[in-house]
Amino acid sequence: MCVMAGIDFMTIAAWLGHKDGGILVGKVYGHLIDEHRQKMAAKLTIGLASVRDAPPLEVVLNSSGT
Repeated sequence: MCVMAGIDFMTIAAWLGHKDGGILVGKVYGHLIDEHRQKMAAKLTIGLASVRDAPPLEVVLNSSGT
């Protein structure tokens, strides 16, 4: 529930008493974020085109890693 609400892994891990900075939470529950975002995006429509018909977004990091 926390992951799907958008709470970051580090915060969830701290609440659970984990000392790994969210790595375990991310490995176990990370797939939920993509699935949830895809389901929510499928509900959106912009103008006459559905977001469902749009190509997937890609995140590109610059050379500094941000």
